Amino acid sequence: MRAVQLDEPYGKLECREIPVPRHGPNQVLIRMAAAPFNPSDLGAMMGATYGGVRKFPFTPGIEGSGTVVESGAGFLPRFLKGRRVACSAMLSGDGTYAEYMVTSAKLCMPLNRNVSLEQGSMLLVNPLSALAIFEIARWSAPPQQARWAG
Repeated sequence: MRAVQLDEPYGKLECREIPVPRHGPNQVLIRMAAAPFNPSDLGAMMGATYGGVRKFPFTPGIEGSGTVVESGAGFLPRFLKGRRVACSAMLSGDGTYAEYMVTSAKLCMPLNRNVSLEQGSMLLVNPLSALAIFEIARWSAPPQQARWAG
């Protein structure tokens, strides 16, 4: 399969032919259809791990969408097989900038048929980032002044 890879932090992204990854128990193999670029992707390319352990070279990309083509043991992986999903990469593994990606079935959300794969690719990280920004702004705002009728 083709995948974008990075050999070192701040390195040059390269498109390479690598083996299709193998799934384990409670994991799924997704044929990727779309993957956006998020600020967290830039951070990962600069060496940020976000609590995971990255081994270089690695394939960046924190979220995307596609179709589950294989599933490991477990109810949830079997339930997702054949479905279109929004997905997030495991923080210790390779990401979404590839033709195929393995991730935990828990990091996938089935897509409604009315949601395109392009829309679904931005369903997980960007909305949560926007929510966090609003929460930070709300906590940082000065308290409202009391209004006195007079």
